[in-house]
Amino acid sequence: MNAEDWRDASSHQSARRRRPARRGSSYQRPGPEGLDGYRSLALAGIGVLLVIVVFLAALVISRGSDDVAVPSVIGLRTDSAVEALEAVGLESMTEPVLRDDVDPGTVVSQDPPAESLVSEGSSVRLLVAAGQHSPGQVEVPDVVGRLQGDALAAIASAGLAGQTQPVTSEAAPVGTVVAQDPPAGMIVAPGSPVRLDIAQEQEQEINVIAWILDLAPGAPTGPPEFKAYQALLDRDCDTLRRDLVTDGTDVGTLDPNARALYLAAADACSAALNGRPELWAAAQDALPTLNPVSCLDVAAYNLLVDLLDTHTHNPGGSYQVTTGPSTEYAPCPTMTVLEPSRGPRNAVVRIVGTNLDGVQEVRVVYWNRDGQDDDDPATNATPQNGTWELTLEAEEDIISACIYVVAATGWNASGLWFDIETLETASPPPTSESPTIPLDRCPPESQE
Repeated sequence: MNAEDWRDASSHQSARRRRPARRGSSYQRPGPEGLDGYRSLALAGIGVLLVIVVFLAALVISRGSDDVAVPSVIGLRTDSAVEALEAVGLESMTEPVLRDDVDPGTVVSQDPPAESLVSEGSSVRLLVAAGQHSPGQVEVPDVVGRLQGDALAAIASAGLAGQTQPVTSEAAPVGTVVAQDPPAGMIVAPGSPVRLDIAQEQEQEINVIAWILDLAPGAPTGPPEFKAYQALLDRDCDTLRRDLVTDGTDVGTLDPNARALYLAAADACSAALNGRPELWAAAQDALPTLNPVSCLDVAAYNLLVDLLDTHTHNPGGSYQVTTGPSTEYAPCPTMTVLEPSRGPRNAVVRIVGTNLDGVQEVRVVYWNRDGQDDDDPATNATPQNGTWELTLEAEEDIISACIYVVAATGWNASGLWFDIETLETASPPPTSESPTIPLDRCPPESQE
């Protein structure tokens, strides 16, 4: 057979094997595009199957291969309940409880509850109604809601051993039973333990209070306001309260506004630190009427606000007092040194001290040998990086100057003496008509 005859034979055989078209059908052999479509559909189907398989596998893994759902057996007879649990691979533990509303032998409670997922082989606790307890067994009394002492007495009277444990409860009164185990009505052997959960107060946080700061060295101690502030600083609150309402005491001479402020602060202090909770209300009522003026007033007022705020948010908490570092002082300005403290009539003097940023102005009172000799103490002082600097303008007969500062709140610090040098080598002794001027601290110029 030559090549041409072979081609004819192959064509004939292929024609015989080719599937004839159905009569009345438009069937055509799919081309390359059609085959690609079939392949896409097949791949999509495989992807969907993979997703389903992965989901089912994850579900099985999440539930655990040995986890089973606890069936509901409440209302069943004991033997039926046990069989239902065994059928899913669970064990059971039955305990009798007196119930007169259901037939004896009926399951009235189960733990864990129905539909809970547990490991295969786990035990389910069943409480089974008992018509009456067997001789020698006792019924657990109901003590929920009773005070701890009464509950323990009832448990002991039943021949059982009460055991208590504290639990936090916002609803139940402190010292009362909020739960018991075994529950009331259960039949147990004499001497069996009964756990009682006793309501306790919630553990309270400690109220941390930043107390007012010390008065700086050199602060005047004479004015009544300073004595009231110092008593509050020392937390001698009960004494401060007593002196504020007692005639003839120094702090009792404060003006009504300041007296009301320090009395409210003393009330809150005594309530917080001295076990006087009945004073909280008085301090709270006074707060809206107070008007702090001086820098010491502001410090006492802020302390009062902090005490009332912590009491409102944590009324049962104890108080812990903290203070700032020893280098920090009350917000009032205080002069500590003049640089220099002696010089000519037109000397440039620098004032050094604490809290001088709050100074509004510096004043100078000049003195001659007969006493004060200047009715206009204003100066040309200017602030210099936390200090103040001024140039003295003393007349020829001036021998000393009292320099003091005035705070923006209206409070004046006691001043420091500046000794003015003259041509005389020594000052003549004072006479009975001329005052002796001490070259240390000026007389207090505070509380104008």
